[in-house]
Amino acid sequence: MISESKMEWFITLLGTVTTVIASVASLAYWLGKKFTEIETRLKLIDERFRHVVERFSQIDKRFEQIDERFKELEQRLRAEIRRSSLFSAQLIRALHSNLIDFMTLKKIFTPEEREYLIREAGRIIEAHT
Repeated sequence: MISESKMEWFITLLGTVTTVIASVASLAYWLGKKFTEIETRLKLIDERFRHVVERFSQIDKRFEQIDERFKELEQRLRAEIRRSSLFSAQLIRALHSNLIDFMTLKKIFTPEEREYLIREAGRIIEAHT
């Protein structure tokens, strides 16, 4: 039969193996629980990031709309500036013509000088518009 010392050694070994197996099992259970908890938290973080990405997408679309509005306003402003510039040039031309005509009536300028001055004033105005 088996000697008593071998039996003690076998029981000690069995106790040690049982303790190790129990420790490994409890550690595996604890790790499984922690991994499940981590996985749950990661899913929540993914969901939050999905919402953040959606918000950024909405913000990007909003900025694109604002950019389009600014482009439209810029075009309208440029057209308005061109229109007012043309109006200013016409107004200045009319004022110069009236002043030259008035001075011609007062006999300060001859009709030939009048024609020359009106022509030159028109060229100067066109050069600056």
